[in-house]
Amino acid sequence: MTKELTIEDILKAKKLIEERKKEVFFSETFGAQIKVEEISPQKIVQLINSASEDEPLRGDYELIYECCPIFRSKALKDEFEDIKDPIMIVEKAFGGNIFEIDNLAKFILSRYGYNKDLEPIKKQ
Repeated sequence: MTKELTIEDILKAKKLIEERKKEVFFSETFGAQIKVEEISPQKIVQLINSASEDEPLRGDYELIYECCPIFRSKALKDEFEDIKDPIMIVEKAFGGNIFEIDNLAKFILSRYGYNKDLEPIKKQ
């Protein structure tokens, strides 16, 4: 028999969620922590749904770009002035380290409850 959800259960889960959102990602590439900002769940779904089979890594780049303010900084854009598409700064900054890019994207998505491989979210 399963127990009925209580207010205490909700408050306990809320506390765990808030603590999880304070976690930072440690980058092996940079030997430093990368700050991850919270964005709306709607934006997360939009990014997941916009992933293309033609450019499978593009979704990860966009997610990281949106959630990690360091990659949106003007100073970094100035240093990568040859890059026309600012989202590609993520790839260049990591030197194409797909493994770490993937780990950072998964870290971000885990904050929103995604813990498995993603498929586009269908509207109900």
